[in-house]
Amino acid sequence: MKRLMAILILTMFLLSSFSLLAPVAAEDRNPEPNSTTTRVVLAELFTGAGCGPCINVDYGLDDFMDSHTRTEAVALVYHRSIPSADKLETSETISRQGFYVPSGVGHSTPNQWVDGGNVMVGGFSTRQQGEDWFEGKYTTERQDASQLSMDVSGIISPSLIGTIWVNVTALEDPDETNLFLHTVIVRKAYGPYNGGNGVLMHHFVVRKMLPTHNGDAFIISSGQTVSKEYQFDLSNDRSGTDYFTKKDDMAIVAFVQSHTKTKVTSEGAPRERYIAPVLQATHGDFFVIPNKAPSITQGQLVSPLNPREDDDVTFKVFYQDVDDLADFGPAEAKVYFKNETSSVMEHGLSEIPTVDPWRVGKWVSWTTKLDPGTYTYRFSANDGEADALGDVGWNATEVLIKSRNKLPDLMASSYIPLHDDTTTEFRFDVMYRDFEGEEPTSAKIHLNGMGYDMTTDSSGPFNDWVTYYYDTTLPVGTNHKFYFIFSDGTDERRFPPVSDSPNWIMGPEVEPPNNEPTLTTALFSPNGGTRMDEFTFAIIYTDGEGDHPVLSYIYIDDVAYIMSADGEDYLHGQTFRFTTGLGLGEHWIRYQFSDGKHEARFPAAGAIEGPLVTNLAPLAVIDRPSNDQRFTPDDYVPFSAVGSEDPEDDDLTFLWVSDIDGQLSSAQAFDKPLSEGVHVITLTVTDEYGGEHTTSISVLIKPREPAPFIEGYVTNNGQAVEKDMVKYTVTLNNNGEANAVGVEVRFIVDGVTHSTETIGINVGVPKSIVFTWEAMPGEHEIVFEIVGDTLTITEYVDANALPVISPAPREKVDGSKYKVGEQIYFDPFATDGNEDPIEYLWTFGDGTTSTSKI
Repeated sequence: MKRLMAILILTMFLLSSFSLLAPVAAEDRNPEPNSTTTRVVLAELFTGAGCGPCINVDYGLDDFMDSHTRTEAVALVYHRSIPSADKLETSETISRQGFYVPSGVGHSTPNQWVDGGNVMVGGFSTRQQGEDWFEGKYTTERQDASQLSMDVSGIISPSLIGTIWVNVTALEDPDETNLFLHTVIVRKAYGPYNGGNGVLMHHFVVRKMLPTHNGDAFIISSGQTVSKEYQFDLSNDRSGTDYFTKKDDMAIVAFVQSHTKTKVTSEGAPRERYIAPVLQATHGDFFVIPNKAPSITQGQLVSPLNPREDDDVTFKVFYQDVDDLADFGPAEAKVYFKNETSSVMEHGLSEIPTVDPWRVGKWVSWTTKLDPGTYTYRFSANDGEADALGDVGWNATEVLIKSRNKLPDLMASSYIPLHDDTTTEFRFDVMYRDFEGEEPTSAKIHLNGMGYDMTTDSSGPFNDWVTYYYDTTLPVGTNHKFYFIFSDGTDERRFPPVSDSPNWIMGPEVEPPNNEPTLTTALFSPNGGTRMDEFTFAIIYTDGEGDHPVLSYIYIDDVAYIMSADGEDYLHGQTFRFTTGLGLGEHWIRYQFSDGKHEARFPAAGAIEGPLVTNLAPLAVIDRPSNDQRFTPDDYVPFSAVGSEDPEDDDLTFLWVSDIDGQLSSAQAFDKPLSEGVHVITLTVTDEYGGEHTTSISVLIKPREPAPFIEGYVTNNGQAVEKDMVKYTVTLNNNGEANAVGVEVRFIVDGVTHSTETIGINVGVPKSIVFTWEAMPGEHEIVFEIVGDTLTITEYVDANALPVISPAPREKVDGSKYKVGEQIYFDPFATDGNEDPIEYLWTFGDGTTSTSKI
């Protein structure tokens, strides 16, 4: 609504003061000097103030534009925050590049188009190359006559609100369709601003696109004119603390473009981009509406009647700026003031908030306190361009600020004690201060309706806080009330003020005189114990007035602890108790109570003997080794007493002793080899208070030894006969703890060692050896012997029996006799009683022999 009002007011102002600027219908006017009937070429550049490759494109475009008039070429420079932040970027410059860049393809800088149909991505090595590129595209596009003519004009107010009028006339039916009118407000030059690439001056900077970055769709035929009017508001166009759009640096570029796009590959760095033909462009300058100076009226100083130096006074003046359409308000508003002895002083004025805009006018003001004197004042203001007119001279009305007597101050009243009995003297006090350092001429406390003079021990200075007091006894009661009245001789101060509710202070509670309480029947339980026990102490407190004790202490070994009551019957006696644990040894007890007035102590002097606390011995536990565990002399025996503990969590010491090796260690856990034998290991654990506990185990230290033995034997001959070779297979084994080596096995026959073998025997692995003996007839004692074991057997050997022979020639089958020369077969018919093998030797008496059986 404010924007519509601003536009309406601006339009009314133009119609009344600048009616010659209002556009006429296209058919009623000839093109203005900036109207075009030939092609005006449009160069568009997307750049970044921090972009290095953009430098020679920026400079090349500047040089190109310098060589042409605005009826030949116009330019639009869209700033982008690529690769770094650029404060001249706007949301519309981002969206405009999106018109040319396909979806999914990244934006980059520099990108440049000429008449929407010539596109290049990337920079140039020199600024001359940049200028040449634009010049070449310009030359080509300029040869193509435009089918449209255009003119543009605009006005802008001091507050940067304005209107633009654009006329587009078709000289013939356009070849292109889908036409859009784009109207752009640019800054002709902005700088110096270095966004990072060193370019300081920036030209043709796009600030606003109307109606949006998408432009305004329209349809036109030959001979038709389309007219458009756009309102704009650039009052908030700023980026960074040093950038403001300036009304006298603005220009308008309008162009017609088909939004029917074609995807192409750009020149320079090959990138996918759109091209869309621009049919015509034009350029125009704004007419700047002259600024109207603001006015200030009704300047005044508002104060109480007969103001004094500690009264608030307000300087105020009415400020109005009829052409402040943006509602900025004054750039500066001040009041200047002086008295008869001072130099001119000044101070800024602040807006008194209202719903009215500055065009209607608002009050500005400053509230302060002034020193005594006669003052005059004047006001000034400006809108940033012109000083305000109106009430700017020194005001003819003088204002007298009088001195005022400074009332004394009273604060921080108190009384002690807060409650007591009628024998107690109560002290009331209050703090007094007078800024002029005056001692009070009267200092009174009004207590229960009566005034009493107060006194002080101080001689001043009285411009700082001084304490006054009054001491008195009071009757029994709980409704004592008081207040203070002090006077400096001119004015008086009451505390609390009469206007307060209540306007008095409640005083102390006063009771009848108090009797001393008593303490009786001091007990504790149990009478003795350990540090793990809890001891309860009890005593009976009795007060004749039934007063609750304000102190209820038990002192154990001169350390105070608060006791708690079982109930609240203090008049007839109430038991107080305290439960706690105690440290070792004897303890001494006393009790001290108070009802706030009197103390009671038990015993009356000294202390009573309390419980005796004794120590609990620790528990010694041998976790390792186990009882009767066996180790070798080479083993490191692990010792551990980590399971030992003290029921009262005392620190423990350890002592390990062997009955063979003596003291072993004082550590809780350790490893140590022991000498051979059966050790009695004793662990003694001692706590820090001398309590100890002992435990013992036995440990066997013995080497691991082999135990070879003869397991048995077998023979290859059940009944040996003289001359037999008897083979004994002896099996040995080892049921010891170590492998046996160098075991000598002896084979003894009839007390004579026949042979020996030396062997090794692994634990549990049988091993056999073989002995051979040629048997002799008779009874023999055969012994197999190793160290530690013997196997004895009796062997009976039979004498060898002679073989029996009955040789005979073999009869012929037919029963006939052998003839001379005929071969004769002899059968031996020989047997041996021992079944020994038989050898044959035949002798035939003629000197021939044979060993054959047949």
